[in-house]
Amino acid sequence: MHKGIRPAHIGLILGDRTIAPPSQFALATFGVMSRSEIKETLEELVEGIKIGAISTDDTPMLDYYVKTEALNMQTLGLLARRGHGTHKLISQEAILKAEYKDQEATHSKNDVFVLEVESRSPRTEPKPKRQKKRRRFVPHNDPRKVIIYSPFDARKIDFRGGTPYPDFNLEKGHHWSAGQENERSYLESLQEHERAQFEKRFEIVDYARAAGLIELNKIILKGDFHLIGGSGDLQGRIPLLPFDFSLIHSTDLEERYSRMKYAFEILLKRYSTPKTVRVASGHETGRITMNDLDEIVFGKTGFIGNEVRDAYRSGDITKGVILNRKNFGEYNWAVIQAIEEHYFSQGREFKGYSLEFVNKPGFRTTSIVFDLPEESEEDFQMRIVLSNKFVMPYILYVKPNPTEKDLKYVKKMDEDPTKMVNLPADKTRWKRGWIDADWRTGQKECLFTLFEPNDSILQRADEISKRMAYGINASTLRDRYVGVMKGR
Repeated sequence: MHKGIRPAHIGLILGDRTIAPPSQFALATFGVMSRSEIKETLEELVEGIKIGAISTDDTPMLDYYVKTEALNMQTLGLLARRGHGTHKLISQEAILKAEYKDQEATHSKNDVFVLEVESRSPRTEPKPKRQKKRRRFVPHNDPRKVIIYSPFDARKIDFRGGTPYPDFNLEKGHHWSAGQENERSYLESLQEHERAQFEKRFEIVDYARAAGLIELNKIILKGDFHLIGGSGDLQGRIPLLPFDFSLIHSTDLEERYSRMKYAFEILLKRYSTPKTVRVASGHETGRITMNDLDEIVFGKTGFIGNEVRDAYRSGDITKGVILNRKNFGEYNWAVIQAIEEHYFSQGREFKGYSLEFVNKPGFRTTSIVFDLPEESEEDFQMRIVLSNKFVMPYILYVKPNPTEKDLKYVKKMDEDPTKMVNLPADKTRWKRGWIDADWRTGQKECLFTLFEPNDSILQRADEISKRMAYGINASTLRDRYVGVMKGR
């Protein structure tokens, strides 16, 4: 069984706790296009690939469909219907106009925008009690109201409305849950401001929210201000667009489709059968998660606009992960809670999740992130890593732009991460570490060091575990760490 955290999405973190996944923006790119625009784009893309003007080296699904002569509008419609019971994603523009005005959005002077977005899925008639197997899709308009707050400011942007998708994921995305006794006991032991950090929900920019933001960005860039009703000055103010998959104005087809081809790749991977995905991409099971789709974009360039890139470089935006499910079993939960208590005692704050060891195949894992408050003069992050490779929870220190003093007692290495684990920080002066970029913040040069928890943390984990009917001794936990190290 998987240890640690499984991501539901990876993406950019906007505002305080809003994650913008690239997969949702890729799918929403088609939602704001008309059927004729998609058809024209698809035909040019297919022709460009056939004549060798557009590379498909890292878009295996696109390559497969073109080579098998199966990529056309009919195919896209069938795939959309397979995923949603309707081909509205391909055949119908997502943004709805007001019935009495030729407008797509309203705007208040407080920079609040409201749009109506057509759902991708059909509504179904209730099943008659005596006809359980009968289910008929009925045509209708099922608009989703999307409210976008402060879309011009990376620190304040926020969303409300959209599809039920964000709420569905957020119900799974709690770090600690009051529904489990050991987790409820821990939450109740925390101070109010500490507990609030775990209880404050993460938001997701879903398809509807992404479509609204893309359309808003497009309207203002084109200067079509007549499509926005209400008050407030919009001249020269461009909404942030976390990911942009639109066509680039260029006569060179490779450049023109350098972003759009990945939107098609994501759509094909999302809605194709597992068998097709296995054959086309070599994926082991062919069952693609939204997190897998997000991965297609990360590591590549050209999708992020200048404003968002600047906000990322300045620290106003970070990368992050939203939790799908977690497994802190085998009393690892007690160790993690003890480490978190220690972090809170230092004035640190829970900041969600990051990815670690991104460039180490087989070792990639999700970490729990704690940072010092923004007003702190220190720049030093502390994280917790746990996975099948690490078996037990370990403490990861991340120091951006290390000085000579930071590196004085560090032996720099580049090996299997599990072989670079150090004894507890209070038991060793010399330590093993490595220099790498930080996936979360984009800092190019950071010093990473990995440690076992010290005895005081394991003793606290002992006490925490015994809140339950059964517990585990600190000595047993230390033996487990020793056993893991010997196994390496």
